[in-house]
Order: sequence, then structure tokens, then C-alpha cells
Amino acid sequence: MLLGVGVVQIITRDGFDLDRHALSQLSLGPWGFVQIANFLVTGALVIAAARGLRGVPGAVWGPRLLAGFGAGMLVAAGVATVPGLGSFGLRALVVSTVQLAALALLCAKALRAPAPSH
Repeated sequence: MLLGVGVVQIITRDGFDLDRHALSQLSLGPWGFVQIANFLVTGALVIAAARGLRGVPGAVWGPRLLAGFGAGMLVAAGVATVPGLGSFGLRALVVSTVQLAALALLCAKALRAPAPSH
């Protein structure tokens, strides 16, 4: 959802260029509410998926990491993007930090997991 709505906005927004602009900068301007809603809906859907995975046997870290990613998207919706900072705005910093932490935890969990037996 996040990328699909983002791609549609990139195509339809005059002057938007991924070489110069961060995806979160789509939340600026008169159509900015679309990207903010995109962050909110994506976050809510990811958290719902994480809740659904809680009942899967052996699924401990996956649902937690997904919930963390979803929470990061909800936070991103509430953090203002500063025009002109490119991908170094506060929103990008918050989202990148949450996503990097989730990826690090996922990698650490994968390295500690026992090899599957066939």
C-alpha cells in the first residue's frame, strides 16, 4: 500500500523527483493529506497483520517486529516534514531508526535460530 500510493503520487505530482525528494515530502502541499493518510493506513494494516500472526506457533519476534514497523509508520504520520531537508528530515530519521532497529532485531533472531531439520 505504502509504495503503491507513493508511486501514484510521484507520477501525478508536478516537480517531484525521487533523486531530490524523500517519499515523506509528499506529505507537504495541498495534497499532503494523502501521504499522511497513506502512513496511517499502512501502519494500521501492518499492526493488524502483526496481531494476526501472534497465534502462529513459534512466531514470537516476527509479530513484534511487524508491530514496531507499523508503529513507526503511525509515528511518521504525526511528525512534520521540514521542506528543504530532503531525506534528512525528522520524519525520515524517526522512520529510518525504527525500521533499522526492527531489521537489526530480525537479523539477530535469524542468526540465533536453529537450522531446520529435514
